Amino acid sequence: VIIRNGSSITASSAGYGVVTFNPVDMTIQESTVTGYAALYMKGKNSSSGSANSTVTVEKGSVLSSQGIAGQSNGFGTIVLEDGNITINIVDSTITASADQDTTQSAVHFSSYAQTGGNQVSIAGDSTVLMTGEAANFVNEDPEFQNTAIVSGGHFSKPVDTKYLHTDLSAQLKRSSGDAPYSYYATVEDAL
Repeated sequence: VIIRNGSSITASSAGYGVVTFNPVDMTIQESTVTGYAALYMKGKNSSSGSANSTVTVEKGSVLSSQGIAGQSNGFGTIVLEDGNITINIVDSTITASADQDTTQSAVHFSSYAQTGGNQVSIAGDSTVLMTGEAANFVNEDPEFQNTAIVSGGHFSKPVDTKYLHTDLSAQLKRSSGDAPYSYYATVEDAL
């Protein structure tokens, strides 16, 4: 599946931009996907589930989500509900917007299906915006082995070092801008 050429998919406030019920190999290029979850990789529930899927988001694409008020409504822009899914974000933007007390994550590893083996990578000149006090980078259950890896990009909030690729050792915080935190291999690279 390829979504490209400036395509725009917009779901309602409680809908999903793209939801998969079966394994998929998907590429999103130069396009925008928006919803309560922009990308929802469903687990087994009257379907095969999304296990073993690969999704690449690249070339200036935008995935964005807006939380729904209410503590039990926490969700994410990218939601993985099955296992062994690989998501690669390269030179694109991920936005997670939270209202009041509702957690909205850029990456949400759901514990619903109780699976692991998922990997989400953020690379290149990507931007991750987390707006609202309850917005965060990753929501995960430590019981399951899922991985988020940052090997480059710009972030609106600092990224926990456990998510940084081992090659990254320098954080640059700009004095202004929507995404002032950037990560580099060396201080020289940051300057």
